Amino acid sequence: MARSLRTLMLATTFLVVAGVRAVAQYEPPSPAYPDPSAILLPPVASGGTPVRSVRPSADLPSQTSDDNPRPSRPRSTRRDYNDEPVRPIAPIRSNGDDDRPRVETAALLRAPADSTTLRAADYEAARREPSDDRSRKEEDPDAYDYLLGRARRGNYDDHYSRGPVDLRDARRKSEQAPGDTMSDTIDDVLGGVGGRKGRGERFRSDHRFDCFIAPTTNPFYFEDARTTTEIRPIFIYQNIPNGNANFNGGGAWFLGGQARLAITDRFSIVMNKLGASNFSPGSGSLQNSNTGLSELWIGPKFGLIQNPDTKTLVTAGTTFQIPLGSSSVYQNTGNLSIVPYLSAAQELINTDLGAVNGMASTGWAISVNNERSNMFYLSSHVDLNFKNNNRFYPFLEANWSWYTKSGNSTDLGVEGRDLANFGAVRSQGSNLVTLAVGSRFKITKAWDVGGSFEFPLFGSRDLFRYRASFDIIWRY
Repeated sequence: MARSLRTLMLATTFLVVAGVRAVAQYEPPSPAYPDPSAILLPPVASGGTPVRSVRPSADLPSQTSDDNPRPSRPRSTRRDYNDEPVRPIAPIRSNGDDDRPRVETAALLRAPADSTTLRAADYEAARREPSDDRSRKEEDPDAYDYLLGRARRGNYDDHYSRGPVDLRDARRKSEQAPGDTMSDTIDDVLGGVGGRKGRGERFRSDHRFDCFIAPTTNPFYFEDARTTTEIRPIFIYQNIPNGNANFNGGGAWFLGGQARLAITDRFSIVMNKLGASNFSPGSGSLQNSNTGLSELWIGPKFGLIQNPDTKTLVTAGTTFQIPLGSSSVYQNTGNLSIVPYLSAAQELINTDLGAVNGMASTGWAISVNNERSNMFYLSSHVDLNFKNNNRFYPFLEANWSWYTKSGNSTDLGVEGRDLANFGAVRSQGSNLVTLAVGSRFKITKAWDVGGSFEFPLFGSRDLFRYRASFDIIWRY
């Protein structure tokens, strides 16, 4: 009896241990998912003919006959997203005598039962077409989408192809308020001036008005009406009349440049003049030949009217003439002159030969003391955009300068217009009108060159017998 009881206890213990180990090692079967090929790659007939219907092959048993009743569905039976059974598609056999389309072997996968199939190309195009919801997100993205780059590119697939993203870092950045970083703050402040520049577009020129060109003559006063970022080396040679009592002929030249920086599409900073100036009087003159640093002219410019449809531009600005140059070439006269000005550009007519564009600028140089002379100026420009190719521009330019107030720095009795402010005591009332012919050629969108020859029409010639100007522009 005791032996039987001991044997029963050992058997019971063995069964309990075996059951516990079986329960611990049991893994439930993984759920069966529908075959992706049944949805993404429906059958396609050769030649692009869609397979409109699917009929079971004669080799397969009928699922609705009395001899083959519908079996109970096992767990591994595949079903589509509508919980409908998915059945295989049998190949369509053809002996060459009928007109039935031949199904491509690669497309004999699986499709949902009782479904109308399309060509794979059409199905793929419909699948990739953005939905209304996606369009709405691209038009009005949230901060998270903006940080992930979706709002910038407008293409979700392109973003996903770039690889994984650190979502924790992206969410942390999305919680920052606008203007948290220094660059955001600068963008908010400067962008509010009226520009539309975004990241990657800072300081870029406004290329909506590339049909216009920069004026060539009177370059330090005649300001371009466009908002640009550019560097412009300039060379000017001016011949002095032999009858001038102070210089007795000779010549003067300037070698230097200008620079412009477009902060927004409307607001820019302009450095109108900086370089080296030279005056070389003729033989027998009491003046010496010297070369020295020129004045510094700099100031802001703001676009008032910008209409690319009618090609209309109106710009206002102020130039500060700072006399920090050399006294030997009359570049240190007085303390300061302030030049408020207006510039405008307009396409006048458009012909078979090309568009005719006009540009004009006017302003008044006003001294803050009595040492410098005051001058009013008016400059105009007409060019032909040959064949509207934005490449070659022959032009005419006219300039008028009129001194409204004399200075008290020198007794020369003549003035230097844009080359120097002598502060001559007898300059008031003198004026000069000049005409220039020239052309400008755009080598590329960023580079162009221009040249002109200018001569006086009437008025007090002072130091102006004729002038040749040449410049090169690199524009961003």
